[in-house]
Amino acid sequence: MKTGKIHAADIKKSVRLQRARDFLLERGERGATTMEWILGAMIGNAGATKKELIENGIPVTCTREGKNENGNLIFRYRIEGAAC
Repeated sequence: MKTGKIHAADIKKSVRLQRARDFLLERGERGATTMEWILGAMIGNAGATKKELIENGIPVTCTREGKNENGNLIFRYRIEGAAC
């Protein structure tokens, strides 16, 4: 199977990426969990959006915080250096 590279949208032209970036900036140091980011910024895939933002020079980090009551992993996304 052939795998390809994600072709990141240009943040200057992408309302979706601007919305994703702005949401994390508004959250500051606390960032957002995967679900908070998906629902709050109206994005479809947090991992792919993170990758696109990074390719546009936005330093997004992702840290694992544990598991929820159903045993699902919880991840938190932040923009490095974002202040509250």
